Amino acid sequence: MHDDIELPDRTIEVLELIDEYGRPTATTLREAIYWADKNQHIHYRLDQLASKGLVETWKDEDAGGRGALSPRRATTTDEGEEFLELLNEEDTIPDTVEERLERLERHLSPMRETYGEIKKRVKELEDEVEEHDEDLDDLAEDVRDIRRFLDD
Repeated sequence: MHDDIELPDRTIEVLELIDEYGRPTATTLREAIYWADKNQHIHYRLDQLASKGLVETWKDEDAGGRGALSPRRATTTDEGEEFLELLNEEDTIPDTVEERLERLERHLSPMRETYGEIKKRVKELEDEVEEHDEDLDDLAEDVRDIRRFLDD
């Protein structure tokens, strides 16, 4: 039944957390996942899962929000639980140290790329700040010259 369902790893990660946490909010899921820096990332994954019938989502108006501001909650459906069981049966969790290391390296690769991009951007920003610092020093010197001229 679920053999035809293909989901990205990140969507499966969200499904596993929903199953683990019970009835989490989108914000709770975002806080638990390193790659999700906005609730939109979680909502996108929830929509994917809901369209496949693996989760059920709803606005929790009892949690203090109203309408669009109500937190979105999710829970796994029976189909979602079956899908997760199927994944576990397929031995998605590596047994040997070598398999576990390979899996870890696959997960670290995108993080390394992101780190490299961020490091490069930080260097660019530092260079820009240094350049603006020099401009500000020149501007301060010009202001001092104008003051001296006005005082004379």
